[in-house]
Amino acid sequence: MVSASLLFLSHSGTGAQDALGLDHFKCYRIVEGTPANDFVQLHDQFDVTADGVVQFEHVFVRDPVLFCNPVKKATSTGQVTPIVNEDNHLKMYFIAPTTAQTRTVLVTNQFTGTAITPLVVFQPLILAVPTQKRPHGPPERLDHFKCHLVDGKSVDLPVALADQFDTERVFVGRPLLLCNPTVKIHGQTIAGTDRDPALQDNVIKPGNPDAHLVCYRVVSPPTTAPTATPTRAVQVINQFDKEIIKVADPILLCVPSRKQLAG
Repeated sequence: MVSASLLFLSHSGTGAQDALGLDHFKCYRIVEGTPANDFVQLHDQFDVTADGVVQFEHVFVRDPVLFCNPVKKATSTGQVTPIVNEDNHLKMYFIAPTTAQTRTVLVTNQFTGTAITPLVVFQPLILAVPTQKRPHGPPERLDHFKCHLVDGKSVDLPVALADQFDTERVFVGRPLLLCNPTVKIHGQTIAGTDRDPALQDNVIKPGNPDAHLVCYRVVSPPTTAPTATPTRAVQVINQFDKEIIKVADPILLCVPSRKQLAG
């Protein structure tokens, strides 16, 4: 069993996060928020044809579904992974994509260790947008992510998590999403941090193309007396809107990961 006190040990973890400079994220259900109801163009590492032609996918951005805090993680072995940037948050929206292709990728992260773990990847489902959470500052060098449904081996491990809302023990289960860094074109605004001459003159690629997120289902320990899930009001600002959302229980832990295509 993982003790929450492990989060305050000085021993830091090693692995994908240290090399990639990307936080773990604990993601909470949004129970009240405004749909974006907007069209964007997205291009991630899957949006390239067999002969190397870059493609942009036109998607409709719908309801906000998850809000993600950077989180400090401790394993039962005492490995502690600190927060890299407390200002970096993600707001995840459902998207209506136009493509669907099944492929297999190989990922490594702190849960897989040195082993390379296969994931079967399905259609894109979510756009993760860098978001400011007041009173924190705006995100810094945090990419947009296009998140695909996946199927893979369950982690089945307890961890302790500490974020800006609380500290708790959770049980980590199956992977549900693979999030690729993505180019996003929203109106005349092109999201990213570095210019990519291989695309178009006015298109900017993600600043950290090697940094992916694999998001796993998490479950909190059951209580002896079940009660209604509490909600929190959170003021957020991003390229789509400025609003106060309400969030409920955490359901995902997103872990910095490296990815390569199988075969």
